[in-house]
Amino acid sequence: MADTTVNVNSTLVLRAGKTLYVDSVHGSDSTGTRERINRPYLTITAAKNAAISGDTIEVRPGTYNEYNLVKNGINYYFHPGARVVYTGTPNVSFLPAIFGAAEADTVATFGVYGHGDFVWDGVGGAGYVAYWQASNSVVRIHANNIESTGSDLFGCDTGTGVDIIMTA
Repeated sequence: MADTTVNVNSTLVLRAGKTLYVDSVHGSDSTGTRERINRPYLTITAAKNAAISGDTIEVRPGTYNEYNLVKNGINYYFHPGARVVYTGTPNVSFLPAIFGAAEADTVATFGVYGHGDFVWDGVGGAGYVAYWQASNSVVRIHANNIESTGSDLFGCDTGTGVDIIMTA
């Protein structure tokens, strides 16, 4: 019997929960359904709100103008061509971010995988692509492109575990 070698890629995502799909063309926030590839959500936010810890949100190609996408225990997978480009004025009392947990007692343990592009271009300047205050957060972002106009890319308090990997 021949030996078998198995190589494990460090970006492998093991899915313990269900998959939610997001499609900027064919999705609907009113009919989107967990684990139904033929019923994707229109927005990442609606999928995030429907997801529970252990779920993976799979984002299809398209441009999404959204922020505050963190939910503890949720993983994201962005297909090539999926872009989150925030261009608005956030209506929040904390430092806004595409991926962010702004309350000091909020633990953000989540991962962003695949080939997404993430751009912060919010009105008013202040904002981040990613920001955490919880000191025991563990965040992994694997991306094709991360950029910011008029602001920092990342912000975090001491003790936050952050792993940023560019997949371009």
